[in-house]
Amino acid sequence: MDFKNICIIGLGLIGGSLAKAFASNGYKVYGYDSNIDTINLAKSDRFFSHLNDKLDSNISNCDLVFVCVNIEETLNAFKTLMPYLKNNCIVCDVASVKSHFFNEVVKIIPKEINFISTHPMAGTQYSGYKNSFKEIFFDRPFLIIRNENAKHLVDELGNFLKINLRVNIQLISIDEHDSLVSLISHLPMFVALSLSSTLRKYNEVFPYLNLVAGPGFKDTSRLALQDPNFTYSIFKFNRKEVLRAINSYIDTLSSLKESFEKDIERFRSEIVAAKEFRGRF
Repeated sequence: MDFKNICIIGLGLIGGSLAKAFASNGYKVYGYDSNIDTINLAKSDRFFSHLNDKLDSNISNCDLVFVCVNIEETLNAFKTLMPYLKNNCIVCDVASVKSHFFNEVVKIIPKEINFISTHPMAGTQYSGYKNSFKEIFFDRPFLIIRNENAKHLVDELGNFLKINLRVNIQLISIDEHDSLVSLISHLPMFVALSLSSTLRKYNEVFPYLNLVAGPGFKDTSRLALQDPNFTYSIFKFNRKEVLRAINSYIDTLSSLKESFEKDIERFRSEIVAAKEFRGRF
């Protein structure tokens, strides 16, 4: 399939970065966002062949469509989008959580439309189009949900994204997605939140904490700087899997604490094992 015209719905950090990456490689990009300020900002960048704050018939020109809206808006976005899609196009989401909408989209998607769910494992603590940049995807994992009914299209899309975004494609099943990302993405967000909250309790005792904190604290707590609405949505819609990950983390903390208190040599071996495992990433 030739992806000459690409549509991006939702021009936030990920949507904006996709648009800039594709446009920089010579593709025509059609951008849509309900926020008129975002549209005006995007116009000044000149990456787009067409921009609108409402969906329109130009979407039917597009061979590849990415839905990059907020998690809670994903299903409604697909429902609204359906009449504008042309036959045989590929339409993708980029949602961080999928269990709450995936099966519903599969039910409503016409057989003439190819739905392939994706999740770029890329981002920063900042949000919005103004913080988007094409390099955000470089050498990052890009998850694609397997589709047994369209293996050739999944492969084709994967190769296209690998070349144009310079990502590392990983195929996974829909059944493992939310559990997997709860461990590698959402648990770290919770840890950053808890670390920041812990230090906040000491702010009156040490009011100069922010002046003495080095890269150790700043690196490990970076995700606490994310848009609170984005963080809340992830925890809300992946609550079951995140709770499971948190409980596992608490068990690990308890075990490490016990070693630290009662067997410092065993604790040392845990340090070595953690370093060895982290080195694989």
